[in-house]
Amino acid sequence: MGLDDIMLAQVKELRKKRGIIKASLTRMKNFVEGFDPTVDAISLLEFRQEELPRLNQKFDDIQTQLELIVVDDVDKEEEERDRFEFDYFNIRSNIQEIVNAKKSVNSSCHNSTFNNMSAGHSRAQLPIITLPTFDGDIQDWESFFDCFRAMIHDDGRFTPAQKFYYLRSSISGPALDLIKSIPMTDANYEVAIERLKQRYDNRSLVIQSHIRSLLESPYVEQPTAKELQALHAHVSAHVAALRVLNQPTEHWDAWLVTIIVSRLDAATSHGWQLRQQNTQLPKYCDLEKFLSSRCVAFESSEAASGSKGDIKTNSSSETTKKSSVKRSSTEPRRAFVAAADIVSCHVYSWVLVPLGYNHGPYISAVR
Repeated sequence: MGLDDIMLAQVKELRKKRGIIKASLTRMKNFVEGFDPTVDAISLLEFRQEELPRLNQKFDDIQTQLELIVVDDVDKEEEERDRFEFDYFNIRSNIQEIVNAKKSVNSSCHNSTFNNMSAGHSRAQLPIITLPTFDGDIQDWESFFDCFRAMIHDDGRFTPAQKFYYLRSSISGPALDLIKSIPMTDANYEVAIERLKQRYDNRSLVIQSHIRSLLESPYVEQPTAKELQALHAHVSAHVAALRVLNQPTEHWDAWLVTIIVSRLDAATSHGWQLRQQNTQLPKYCDLEKFLSSRCVAFESSEAASGSKGDIKTNSSSETTKKSSVKRSSTEPRRAFVAAADIVSCHVYSWVLVPLGYNHGPYISAVR
């Protein structure tokens, strides 16, 4: 096969992949156009809103490769890009408008409810929301500051000094060490916020931190549901966080599978190897399903074993009790002999010898 044939085959394959992505965008467009906020859950729309940037990234990667190869028909390829981007931004805009409209309605309902509560028509009171905390773990910074910003930072009822106080009371450890020397004044609140952002609002460090956590995944010492669940939850949490940070976790099957399998106990690792039907590289999603199903199997086995153990213990207890009653009612004299059969002194050992059921024991002295 010549170079031209190879390039043609590559172009054909890329256009096929592009067609799949465009079909996905079309399905999303049809869903948004047919969405009814009064009937359908708004979360269905928000999930697709999160998926859109990833779809756009995939299209951009493939389209860029095509534009570098197909130099003879650049105008046509640019038209493909323009059409896709037009539909993409239209869909995003429509989703955002629907979400904003829904939030506006909910906000109005909330305000109305709040007014009714103030007028004395309240039947229940929501619990007080506590401030989030942050101890200097860079992986927790984004979630902490999002909550703090919504509750304190963007609330115009608080002065900067009050916000500074709440900030100081919410952080500890290395994070507190960064700002505890800054005087608590109105002017210094933004200084403290910027210092924390410079240290913790670092996308590169957050990604590296999650990857290090994956490399330091816990070992499964014993094949139990508890230990397997701990490993599964640990890995799933960090993979999900990296996916949110737009890392290509879907292409990390090789090293994710290698890390997880190296943490498994021998029996579980052997069970995983037995499931492989060929020499192809296994997928992370397949290993994840395997761990989930194994956790369920162990939980069921442990629950069944616990129930049988309880039944066996109760049965053994009843048998022992009946046996004890029987012996105590039929053998009173043997019980006496067994309880005190030998008495010692300096010269002789005095032995109680039973004569029978109708006679008492006599004492024999032996040296």
